[in-house]
Amino acid sequence: MFLWKGCGSASETTLTVKGRWDYRRYQLADKVPVPDGIFRDQRVNASVELSRRFQRILELTIEAGTSIYQQYKLENSDEDSIETIQTDPQAFLGRA
Repeated sequence: MFLWKGCGSASETTLTVKGRWDYRRYQLADKVPVPDGIFRDQRVNASVELSRRFQRILELTIEAGTSIYQQYKLENSDEDSIETIQTDPQAFLGRA
């Protein structure tokens, strides 16, 4: 994390480099096309976040990045793979 502070000021700017791996696993119901199957979703994100605090009362944050890797997988109840989909990298932009 990089941090810049103004001289004698309550304002500060922060630049943060982030990396994140998300993994989710969902057990499917018994009345769907793959009874008691499993749906898996995993992705790797990389981003940069810029925050600016003004006089200790207001903070603005913006984040931009990309999903470097993303995969969806459908498996039957024995965890045998039925379908695997890997997507192209996706850019994202957000604010807080």
